Amino acid sequence: MHQPYLALVRCSWIKQIPYQLSERELQILTLLSHGLSNSEIAESLFISNRTVAKHVEHIFDKVGINNRTLLAIFATQHYLYCLPTPAQLEHSILPTFEIEQLVAQLADRHQVEKSPSTSTFLANCADKPITIGIPFVESGLGQIDTEELLNGSQLAVEQINRQGGIHGRKVQLVKSAYQVEEKQSIINAYQQLFDQEVEAICTNYACYLPEVHDLVASEGIPYLHDASHSGSQKSGRIGNIFQVCASSINYGLGVVRFLQAYQASYPMLLKNRRVAIVTVKWQCIDIGMDELVASLRKLNWQVEVVELEKTTNVFQQAMVQLHNIDPTLIVFASYFTEDILNFYAAFIAQPLNAVLYAIYSPSTLQPHQQLCEGVVWATTTGLASTYAGKQFNQLYQNTFGKAPSFSQASLAFDQVNILANVWRKSDYPRHFKQVTQGIRTLVNHGINGSYFFGNEHQIGLTYPDSTTDLSISQPHLIYQIQQGRNTVIAPSLFAESHFKLPNWFELK
Repeated sequence: MHQPYLALVRCSWIKQIPYQLSERELQILTLLSHGLSNSEIAESLFISNRTVAKHVEHIFDKVGINNRTLLAIFATQHYLYCLPTPAQLEHSILPTFEIEQLVAQLADRHQVEKSPSTSTFLANCADKPITIGIPFVESGLGQIDTEELLNGSQLAVEQINRQGGIHGRKVQLVKSAYQVEEKQSIINAYQQLFDQEVEAICTNYACYLPEVHDLVASEGIPYLHDASHSGSQKSGRIGNIFQVCASSINYGLGVVRFLQAYQASYPMLLKNRRVAIVTVKWQCIDIGMDELVASLRKLNWQVEVVELEKTTNVFQQAMVQLHNIDPTLIVFASYFTEDILNFYAAFIAQPLNAVLYAIYSPSTLQPHQQLCEGVVWATTTGLASTYAGKQFNQLYQNTFGKAPSFSQASLAFDQVNILANVWRKSDYPRHFKQVTQGIRTLVNHGINGSYFFGNEHQIGLTYPDSTTDLSISQPHLIYQIQQGRNTVIAPSLFAESHFKLPNWFELK
């Protein structure tokens, strides 16, 4: 007959873990002392190898030891252990392992239900919020859309928390600011989020750098963005990276569709068959230029490309070139609202009889501003006057006292909800492989449309360019600013009005 085990346990509360170790560092030190390698620790805690290595370096610095074996001995001598052990171990020489084995045996005898493999670790995390990192523009180009990114994300988090959070855990935003024109500032912003061990990152287009995508790929953290100009489809390391909107190359298809409709409705205004495409060197966007030029030439249109350098009076100088070209249609390719505002001001000062077609950028313009009247613009992820769109519009106005933009706020709202929907079906938000697989396979229906990433490049689909199935795609919307209001003019399924000739045209 087995003798009962007796134990005398003496406990006392401490305000801080010795040696100024963080809770995460204590978990890592515990597993290191059990003999786990960095990769095994990373797998147990659902974090990256790089994050583990960095924490180990911090532990070395704090205790003044730079050898793993000596560090394990030090931890044993000073009772620096975390219980329950934040991993399921099969064997260990540490006394805490034997204690936990005895507890498990007693639980079996008393028929206590055994927990799943991750339950002890999850129990430690039950009171912690699930965090979403948001890198955002602190100053410079992109600041206008940044407000929409933050507001839309905030609305989603508040709604999720009102509904009880994720398995009882609150969701929380962790923000990290950067200067858009400083590469190192952007990288540092992401590094701060990694150091804070956020469960996912959501952002827009302004912070795109190939180096950032490589860094995110190495972390394995779920990453949702709308940098449709990123060219992420060319990368071989996109397992955890999801582009929530279609690639920018689809914009060229929208230009061709619009131009065909325009020439059919206004044949008398085709003074020539010339299109000017204005691009900016400070943000390279591939709107499917090669295919666009080829398609226009097949339709007997000439194409001139005007590439702008970042110099003083750059937009005024561009107007001189455009007057020399004298096009029927001007395509302006920049995602930054600040760029279209400056270009439009230069254009109105020296107008010509040409339609101005912008890529995305006027989405944030509000009716009371009366800006860019007559401009046509397109987005592959936009806010339409659907039932969901109207509901979101009302929620945003009630919260912030103004209308949302026509893309970024609702898109940010959708990004957060994509994560929430997957987390609800996952064992644990830091089980990155499981979460990314969920994002890849689940169809999410949001404000801007439907999101499906089960394709080779994990990029959102657009209607009608990628597919004609709206249940897995977002419509490629074309708007015109009419009487200060962003009005959908195509595709016909979503149209609120038709194209109207801008008031800068001089008709003879």
